[in-house]
Amino acid sequence: MKRVIAVTDWQPNVGGTASDAFYRAYRTRYPAASDDYLVLRMALMIEMLTSAMTRARSADPLTVARTLKGIKFDAEAFHPMTMRAEDHQVI
Repeated sequence: MKRVIAVTDWQPNVGGTASDAFYRAYRTRYPAASDDYLVLRMALMIEMLTSAMTRARSADPLTVARTLKGIKFDAEAFHPMTMRAEDHQVI
């Protein structure tokens, strides 16, 4: 028997209101099967970055990096995230 195994932090069949809406929006924008590798973490990374830039009122890398330290971010109703100040790891 062959099986496909994938290690991922999210996939479309997780279900739930926020997950289903996120996936529907993606499929609407990218309907081709060749675009079928959606990685939620990438979208959330960009949202967290834009949030930090908005809070910092700057796109200066050092200013934004400082703003990211300890930032709390509600990840589109999936789960809240915090960027640890000491090492910039997202928890």
